[in-house]
Amino acid sequence: MQICKLMEYGNDNDSKLILAMANPDIPRIRDRVSKVESSLGKLGIIQFWVQKDGAINISAAKNKNKILKFLNLI
Repeated sequence: MQICKLMEYGNDNDSKLILAMANPDIPRIRDRVSKVESSLGKLGIIQFWVQKDGAINISAAKNKNKILKFLNLI
């Protein structure tokens, strides 16, 4: 559902929109997302994975590195 909503936002807004999703880093969610991960990259959706200790791991297509650096996220 989260991915569908992001796709709707992407259709309704301009190209400067940054699409991102955040989820707890648990096996059940990782498994579901892994099945569409290449599509997420093609759509430019940035993934934030929240660890138990509150740390955040970021997964994104390489073409998103510039914006992630600009935002001081990597």
